[in-house]
Amino acid sequence: MALTVKVDPGKHTIRITKPGYFPIKFDITVEAGKTYNISRTLIPTNAVTIQKVEITPSSPKKGDKITVKVTVKNNTSTTLKCRLRVWIVNVTIIGNPTFSLGAKATYTWTGTWTADRTGSLRLRVAVDVHVEEHENGADYYETDSTYKDFTVSERKATITITTSPSGASVYVDGKYVGTT
Repeated sequence: MALTVKVDPGKHTIRITKPGYFPIKFDITVEAGKTYNISRTLIPTNAVTIQKVEITPSSPKKGDKITVKVTVKNNTSTTLKCRLRVWIVNVTIIGNPTFSLGAKATYTWTGTWTADRTGSLRLRVAVDVHVEEHENGADYYETDSTYKDFTVSERKATITITTSPSGASVYVDGKYVGTT
């Protein structure tokens, strides 16, 4: 449905909003006596969603290369310019690729990070859609995000003890650990 509005000649700022869609804003300069037809496609707030986030290995150790695999899906009928932001919270950015995502298509990104610390960590994944007529000028709106918690353990050393004769009791740091 079209809306017709009478305005004075000159420059005007148009802002279009609808619940469930990202707002858009743009300027137009009009001349007296002329008619301007403006058509815009609004982008739904769930335009691109995260389908899957995988971290391998599932129980990483300090020094391991951790692979992060993220799959996102375009839920619209138009090609969208997107950005994927993947990082370990308060530690490092793993990836920040931009890409075009066709209508109803999926995109899978894979990145790696070498675990350089131990303890509980949080992976943040966010997917954004670029809007030329973003309220702040051409920019991205976030359409989906998620967190995935994981723990990096200290890498242990292995001690193999052999005795002759076998059957000796073995203690490590005063604690009984078994027999040879």
